[in-house]
Amino acid sequence: MRIGYLGPKGTFTHFACQKAIQDHELTHSEMIEYQSLDRLFDALTNESVDYVFSPIENSIEGPVNRVLDALTHIENTYIHSSYTMPINQSILSFNNAIQATNIQHIVSMPHAIAQCYAFIQSNCPHATLHHAPSTAGSVPMIDALKLPRDTTVVIGHQGIADYFSIHIIEKNIQDQKMNSTEFCLIGRAEPDVKSIHDMTQSLLAFSTPKDSPGSLLSVLEIFKDHQINLSKILSRPEKSDMGSYIFFVEFPTKFDNILLNELFAKIKKKSQFFKHLGTYKNRGFHD
Repeated sequence: MRIGYLGPKGTFTHFACQKAIQDHELTHSEMIEYQSLDRLFDALTNESVDYVFSPIENSIEGPVNRVLDALTHIENTYIHSSYTMPINQSILSFNNAIQATNIQHIVSMPHAIAQCYAFIQSNCPHATLHHAPSTAGSVPMIDALKLPRDTTVVIGHQGIADYFSIHIIEKNIQDQKMNSTEFCLIGRAEPDVKSIHDMTQSLLAFSTPKDSPGSLLSVLEIFKDHQINLSKILSRPEKSDMGSYIFFVEFPTKFDNILLNELFAKIKKKSQFFKHLGTYKNRGFHD
């Protein structure tokens, strides 16, 4: 099994993918890294990989919009399973004696910087922030940007130190200590919901007629009629028409009292666009 993931080695996605393979019986898997979400989903579309492993939502920063868009607009992309992992951000530097007050430059991806912003403001408010494509990708950027190694740090997974000659200065600097990210394994085949018997959740995407009063409510009432409690609801622009939106709803699924096909059929009748993005189990693990 070839699993593409958002690299490089040392990112949270890299470590989460390793844990998913080790803990949840994804045996005989080859991990293949890609440097962007676009390249990752290109690899799935052209069948260079069998699955892709990607973050989909962070408890602080919210959904990864590019992944939601890919699930919606790319044919034959479905979530097969999801995994929730705590995200503990660390400061790392080539200078193992650096103090927070001496930090002049911070390099990391925007989401990681946002997750640690209160720490940055309290400890090194005058540091210049540099955005990188990934947390692990921040390390080579220090030299690429010609930043001084003695006063520059990166923010990311402590395991970055396994791949670069860099030191862990401080751990768990994220503003919210319960910070976590949901990752998902995405494949080309729509999962067979009949083969799933344990507690699962489903994710749907749909759009309703623009400027039609009550069109969203008419869909949500279907869930109410089935006594389904939504665990998530959000929206993304439809892209081709300003003011039109695609809505995403996630809900727990019990197969002994919910007929999914009947539910899907009712929602389709009320929708201009509809896609079942996956019915899957969510597993949690510690990093």
